[in-house]
Amino acid sequence: MELTRKNSRAMIYYDFRSGLTQKQCIDRMISAFGDEAPSKTTIYRWFAEFQRGRVKLSDDPRQGRPKTAVTQENVDAVRKLIEENRHVTYREIQATLDIGMSQIQIILHEQLGVKKLFSRWIPHSLCEEQKAARVTWCVRTLERQDFHAGSSNAVYNIVSGDESWIYAFEPKQKTSHEFECSKMS
Repeated sequence: MELTRKNSRAMIYYDFRSGLTQKQCIDRMISAFGDEAPSKTTIYRWFAEFQRGRVKLSDDPRQGRPKTAVTQENVDAVRKLIEENRHVTYREIQATLDIGMSQIQIILHEQLGVKKLFSRWIPHSLCEEQKAARVTWCVRTLERQDFHAGSSNAVYNIVSGDESWIYAFEPKQKTSHEFECSKMS
């Protein structure tokens, strides 16, 4: 069983109410829990809190910025910004929502699954048209004579992975190889 803060505070409170000293409480906690026991400073602080009349064992509400800005509300707001303007930048999102760059990156890449491609945010997963184009290219490449004869080392130059780099593929114009999925996941 894991010793939670609330559990350790309850034990400290019990020792306080039983009339034990802080030193006795520390010794009991260390003998019972070893390395998992609360620190001496924590025990001294909670004894002082209980002497002031505190009986609530949970943390007091804290003011200030929340620990994380990756909330559903912010994820939805970023999604809306991208849908309104696919060319929106990190700085524009930061200025609009007042959240940090690292949190924006988590929202964009992990929560929404989009990446910046051709200065636009697009869904990271492939749509059917993109999948078909890749299959067609692979079939054409495998049909080439030098691949079948085993005389070409070009197969070792093919890189597969997350980025779009295709061996021996030369688009006629810049937009001919741009695809966009219409729906964000």
